[in-house]
Amino acid sequence: MSTEGQEPFDPMKILADIPNAPTKAHIDSWKAQVPNGIIRVFPASGKRVFFLRGITGLEMRKMQEKILPGAPNPEQEFQLLALEAACVWTNLTADHKLTAEYLRTATAGLPFTLWAIVESLSDFIPPQQLYEMTFDL
Repeated sequence: MSTEGQEPFDPMKILADIPNAPTKAHIDSWKAQVPNGIIRVFPASGKRVFFLRGITGLEMRKMQEKILPGAPNPEQEFQLLALEAACVWTNLTADHKLTAEYLRTATAGLPFTLWAIVESLSDFIPPQQLYEMTFDL
């Protein structure tokens, strides 16, 4: 498939239609402060927009410590806390923050989808993909 003559994809064009969307300068400021220097935008269904970052090992540990012993699903609780921290901006709430409570009442697949993005940004690599990316010397 040839892309000759086609303009490169510009994510900022998507944001042009989102009221109060962050500017490129805002995004660059976030990138300077986050793990791996990456902010990933996810325009879900064209109306909902999420700006996500990875989480650090220290953040992960603090989140794990917040989970109450005996919680029915500690892994899910961890993911919700991680998504709270990892979402630097969304157009779904007035304060542009994502909360675990919001995610509990959102569509069933949203937390799973957002977690897949954050997981990747945080260098969690599925074992099969890891085996494909590593080599014996």
